[in-house]
Amino acid sequence: MRNWRPVHQASDSRVGPRPSFGDGVSPEGPAAPAGTVEEHFLGLAAHSTAALGSMAAQLRAAAEMRLEPRIRQAIALRVAELNGCARGLCPAIEGAAPPDAATLRRYRLGLADDPREQVLLALTTKLVEDRGHHTRCAVEAARQLGATDEEIVEVVALVGLHTFANYLQSVVG
Repeated sequence: MRNWRPVHQASDSRVGPRPSFGDGVSPEGPAAPAGTVEEHFLGLAAHSTAALGSMAAQLRAAAEMRLEPRIRQAIALRVAELNGCARGLCPAIEGAAPPDAATLRRYRLGLADDPREQVLLALTTKLVEDRGHHTRCAVEAARQLGATDEEIVEVVALVGLHTFANYLQSVVG
């Protein structure tokens, strides 16, 4: 079995110079402090320049979303729980304070005190469990509690990003 590990240096001279993806992220490794979740996943994705570019772009876009950091963190935790990915259960979301143990447990279970957060976590659960199918009722429920189409699309994007990160962790982490 292959021993996968994060790539922090360009190792294949056949591909030429590796591109920079901005914000200090490159195939040689991100500028983030050692040990961060982002560094780990970007290091694993660096086995493929195209995959690294995709993940780096998705992480940058996620940081600019209208959804509050706390909700983005709750979605990341719920997706990791549903995907059975233990490493994803400690996401570092820019702008979000680390949740206390009780909040962490509730987010993992898809529960929130705020009705709007709850319905977005229900949508997250439906998207992951049904792989994006049969979500009409969950989308309508989110809209009824004030979620905009932009926020609903952001939930879908976050589910995709965190599912990719969870799968990458499970396969090569």
